[in-house]
Amino acid sequence: MKLIISLITIFFISANYPAEVKEKESDLLIYAQQKMDIDDYVNMMRAVEIGERYYNVDRDIVLAVIFIESDFKVNAVNRKTKDYGLSQQNDKYYLARYKHVSMILDAEKISYDINNKYDIYLNVLSCFYYLDHCINLKDSKSQGVKKYNGTGKRAEAYLNKFLEVYYG
Repeated sequence: MKLIISLITIFFISANYPAEVKEKESDLLIYAQQKMDIDDYVNMMRAVEIGERYYNVDRDIVLAVIFIESDFKVNAVNRKTKDYGLSQQNDKYYLARYKHVSMILDAEKISYDINNKYDIYLNVLSCFYYLDHCINLKDSKSQGVKKYNGTGKRAEAYLNKFLEVYYG
């Protein structure tokens, strides 16, 4: 099993299938448009565009994570883990992340509510921020995505789900 995971990881890092990934991204965007209120969708996409400018994380990775985490539900909540919003920011860490990314929103002149766990801009940019941190920490996109969800078997399952969504 570890060999398969390693091969998938190597494939994920070295593969160059932009057409397939772009097609999958397009499918996710169509799905998101169907699931979300138009204003929420526009705000999410604007946050994604901003995130791409400030962090070294591809939008398609973030969109796949948001799909897995919340199914594009702005007010998603996991009461067991105390995770909130589109990217399921954890109750324990969200405020520190929100304060960090709020500087970006200030520079972009976008209003936000630092105390709203579901604020689309803060939540999506926090996803970019934490994924960027995890990818840099692990020096690997796939292992960074895995780290986004923690460690152990749960993180392995998360990575497999991500790869399925990302590559279809």
